[in-house]
Amino acid sequence: MEPNNTKSIEEENNNSHPKQSTWDGDKMMSMAAIFISVLSMFAVAYQSYLVREENEMMRIQQSASVLPYLKHAYSEANSRFTFNIMNKGLGPAFIKEVQFKAIDPESKDSLFFNNSDFLASFMVQKSAFLKDIPNTTYTFIANNLVSQNEKISLFSYKYDNQNQKLMIREEFDKYYVGFNIVYEDVYGTAWRLSSNSNAPIKLKKN
Repeated sequence: MEPNNTKSIEEENNNSHPKQSTWDGDKMMSMAAIFISVLSMFAVAYQSYLVREENEMMRIQQSASVLPYLKHAYSEANSRFTFNIMNKGLGPAFIKEVQFKAIDPESKDSLFFNNSDFLASFMVQKSAFLKDIPNTTYTFIANNLVSQNEKISLFSYKYDNQNQKLMIREEFDKYYVGFNIVYEDVYGTAWRLSSNSNAPIKLKKN
């Protein structure tokens, strides 16, 4: 009877090893599947990052190909003293905000206008000299568009001689202080041009 009992125990021990090996194999396959899933997740995330970077580079290149560049300048051609806004860049400039600043020499108050015509009217009303000077103005307000290579004369005063030209400039500077213009390109990138800067400043998106 004893040999038979020993044989049974040995058989039971031998039968337990395959089960342990099978469990270890399943565990390794599960771990491998998890590892592959994690790698796939990182691969998809990295691919998405590369696509976003490529799209951003394309957007930057497209924006550079349609970059409006507003400038401001005085001119004294054809016996006219003129204040101009011009687009020297590529593509149209969509005007979003306009603000002109003036000062009342009598009250010393600062005044703000969102229309170039309003500023011109204020100066003519205040200046007895400018009332008698032939002039033309342009209604420059928000929602205007300045096309590529377009020049807009916001204020233009005609003079007959050098002394009159100097008087016009003197009167103009007496009331006019400066301006701020915000504009966008066709992709919605915003820029600010002001009388205090020689070039537009790119605005950060909120």
